[in-house]
Amino acid sequence: MYLFITTFKGFSQCCPVTGWEIGKQIEEAVGDRAEYGKGLLQFISQKLTIEFGKGFTVRNLQTMRQFYLVFQNTHTLCAELSWSHYRLLIRIDNDERRIFYLNECKEAAWSVRRLERQREFENGSPQKNRHRSTGF
Repeated sequence: MYLFITTFKGFSQCCPVTGWEIGKQIEEAVGDRAEYGKGLLQFISQKLTIEFGKGFTVRNLQTMRQFYLVFQNTHTLCAELSWSHYRLLIRIDNDERRIFYLNECKEAAWSVRRLERQREFENGSPQKNRHRSTGF
């Protein structure tokens, strides 16, 4: 795990492939052993934070693990998308919708904010978006 992050000052500054690799290694170490995983994540979080700085909270490590579980093939990752894009994409339960949004982000160069707006609209929050755009 340390090999992939030795050149970064914190996770927020690195690429999604690093998060994927960390998530993969956590999943391989933890598997289905939930109790073991809680202690391991806390230990990893402390070690990485000491060595590399911010960005390695237990919650972020859980997100990295989820990222790996959702995108198990690194060939499906797009270099054009940021970690913030992927954090939103992994919340989409439907595989077809997730792939749709991934492709839209890539092909239309959607910002993270645009992806958030599209998801809010799809989830039935158009009023919220309308008020933001009109200033009311």
